[in-house]
Amino acid sequence: FLYTGHGDLWLNTDWRKLPPEEKERRRKEFTSGEPGFGISACEYMASRKIIMTGGDTSSNDAQPMGEQDGYVVPCHTEMQTRRGIWNLENLDFSQLLNDRAYEFLFVWAPLRMVGATGSPGNPIALY
Repeated sequence: FLYTGHGDLWLNTDWRKLPPEEKERRRKEFTSGEPGFGISACEYMASRKIIMTGGDTSSNDAQPMGEQDGYVVPCHTEMQTRRGIWNLENLDFSQLLNDRAYEFLFVWAPLRMVGATGSPGNPIALY
């Protein structure tokens, strides 16, 4: 992962680079779905005043994590619902990594949607 300073944390697993059949094979082999954060990592990040996480998988929760306190995706619940920490998914870090851009201005403009818990958007890194 890349810690870009007080408030930001980016997780790059290279999951998106895998072809669909390899993703499916890994899901079956490890019965784990996708890589991501466990609940203890999410609680730790929140204690470090992280205000946003971003990853290259469809959920930043390790999948399947298993139900905890009645929640199937406990990191989503802990980070977003309880602490108001943004969680961005399906990000493509390839250009940042290729350019070795370790510091950048990040811009995120979600759609204004009443009553929603998520929104599509276009992430922009200026460096």
